[in-house]
Amino acid sequence: MVLGLALTATFSQAPSPTASLRSPVRHPIRLSGTFGELRSNHFHAGLDIKSEKGTWGDPVYAIDEGYIARISVSPGGYGRALYINHLSGLTSVYGHLQSFIPEVEAYVLKNQLEQQSFAIDLKNEPGLFKVLKGQQIANMGSTGYSLDLICILKSGLLPPKKNVNPQLFQDFEVIDVERPIIKNITIYSLDHQLFEYNRMTLSGVQKLTPDTLTLDAWRVAFGMETFDPHNGGQNKNGIYSASVKVDDRTIHQFRLDTLSRDDVSYYDIHIDYAAQTEHAKKIHRCFRLPNDMLSIYAANSSDGVLPIFRDRIQKITLLAADVKGNSDSLTFYVKRSETVHSPVYPSYQYQLKSGQVDTIKSTYMEAIFAANSLFQDLYCQFGSESVPSPVVYSARYKIHHGMIPLKAPVILKIRPFPAPDSLKSKLIIASVGQAGQLQNSRASWAGPWLSCQITQLGSYQVMADIQPPSIKVLKSTITSAGHQFIFQIDDDLSPGSDLKYRATLNDQWLLAEYDLKNNRVVCNVDRKRWPDKSYQFKLLVEDAVANKTTYDYRLHFK
Repeated sequence: MVLGLALTATFSQAPSPTASLRSPVRHPIRLSGTFGELRSNHFHAGLDIKSEKGTWGDPVYAIDEGYIARISVSPGGYGRALYINHLSGLTSVYGHLQSFIPEVEAYVLKNQLEQQSFAIDLKNEPGLFKVLKGQQIANMGSTGYSLDLICILKSGLLPPKKNVNPQLFQDFEVIDVERPIIKNITIYSLDHQLFEYNRMTLSGVQKLTPDTLTLDAWRVAFGMETFDPHNGGQNKNGIYSASVKVDDRTIHQFRLDTLSRDDVSYYDIHIDYAAQTEHAKKIHRCFRLPNDMLSIYAANSSDGVLPIFRDRIQKITLLAADVKGNSDSLTFYVKRSETVHSPVYPSYQYQLKSGQVDTIKSTYMEAIFAANSLFQDLYCQFGSESVPSPVVYSARYKIHHGMIPLKAPVILKIRPFPAPDSLKSKLIIASVGQAGQLQNSRASWAGPWLSCQITQLGSYQVMADIQPPSIKVLKSTITSAGHQFIFQIDDDLSPGSDLKYRATLNDQWLLAEYDLKNNRVVCNVDRKRWPDKSYQFKLLVEDAVANKTTYDYRLHFK
């Protein structure tokens, strides 16, 4: 089960970790996810607390007195979520809930019916739903059988709102005697501008042999693939802190006490973006590039980039730790080779400067880089090729590759080849993955151009999206309470978040729950609300360019 809990507060100063709160669950806290853990595209903002027996329905309790200030129901994100403002100024957010307490559940249903929308976001006045400390407010949902606990602090107007590691609060005590494990280390060869031109990956689970590495580079930095086992090693969670020492002098350190909202945009430069994109490896860069403004780095540590010398051996120690102080370390030695070869760089067509507006332009394509689009200068490879296909209406443009992170989107404009009027509304800009997979990039018309914002470099083309979405019936069952339908909806080009759906009975709106993670739509026809014996059920699904698919079913109750 998964419940998301976030805490927000307004204080003249940050509250003490000894503040009197209570656990949101009644059983000992066991973790399936930790604060700051590296996820697919973000730092995890809280703790994932496992359910007691690995099933849904565990009660969830308010960590302190307050009122329910916000109720959110959405297909993705936290799913069903509650936001509680506490008298202390703290706000706790509980997500991935199976159900709310009855009075809140009834309030949500009333608003869903009035707004004819499953997704809903309700802001409440202080007197509407008051809660006491320790009062049950909900039940855990089914996503991962865990509760997501997030703590957010706000101190006046500055500094900005921050997520705080819940394990810093004594009330969220976690029994943890297992040390983190350094799985692998990566050694990056860097030039004078800190561009990586070579890398070496070494196993960190055993002692390095030989323990002295001779490196063909003038300067290097280190990365660490590591995890923190919990619950008897069943979970591979994120670490709390890491450091790099040279001859017992710390040259770089980070600690995941807090994460500000500004930190979100620096996730891609903290991780080894290429390793995650290409191999799904989650590696902490244990050095700091010039435009990395994350708040997690220790103020007294340097950027972590190490000059190496031919005539001096230096001792390197990498250390990973959890909140409880359990740690793993790896020690080895480095020196420079007798001869250092010059870096070899791939050819490029454009040199784009970080901090400057620039444009890659051809006759029928423009890629406009904002001043904040790039973390580092980019030696950009650019090319195009024709794609013989009756549904493709442009060349395929390759703008470098997807191994380079962007800090802010790039505006991509493509002028399509002439297309029939009947297809103009179906033309999209599609990203083309390495394996040829296609996805709609949400373009809109700007005169004769299609324009979109891209968050990843790579290959793009204009094509006609003429394939309607698919609807697959997973379950259609008459129950004592009514009839339940479960569908899987999908589309070849539009992501699930771009699909629209509408369920009706005899053309009247019917509440249908959408699970974005699994692309599932669940409709429960309640006999109390629909007392007649016969209905025409319909599910309509529409993609981003209005291709539609309809499922019809004649429903008969006995």
